[in-house]
Amino acid sequence: MAFLRVSGKPNIEYWAKTASVAIANGALTYLISGGVNAADATSGDHLGICAKTVASTDDDYALTTKIPVDVAGENDIFQVGLAAESTVATLLALVGTYIDLSTSLLADATASAKDALLVVGVVDASTVLVKITSRINILRTAAT
Repeated sequence: MAFLRVSGKPNIEYWAKTASVAIANGALTYLISGGVNAADATSGDHLGICAKTVASTDDDYALTTKIPVDVAGENDIFQVGLAAESTVATLLALVGTYIDLSTSLLADATASAKDALLVVGVVDASTVLVKITSRINILRTAAT
């Protein structure tokens, strides 16, 4: 699954991508060494959701060309899948709490060391609604 905007107005900005790094469409991104990269469980300073697939077969894969990113705002809500399915009751107990990323495309409802995402709702046993709280413009989450 990927991050999918469900609330708030899209805010597409074009940012230089990191050379020779694959990024899936719908992946949460962050800035590192001046380029957009796919987020992971340890990343911080998240920017937004990649709006274009970057693949190793692309002509500009090894270049730092600009790609569209839907920059996340304070009140924007995204739907995201979970790395491991849970029960709806367990997930409902997480509403109002912070969780981490598993990958650039999935959240980890069992971890809260980075507090990258605020759970604001539950769709089903494998999908939650979140706000991105570790955005580059508000919370400087240290990457490890």
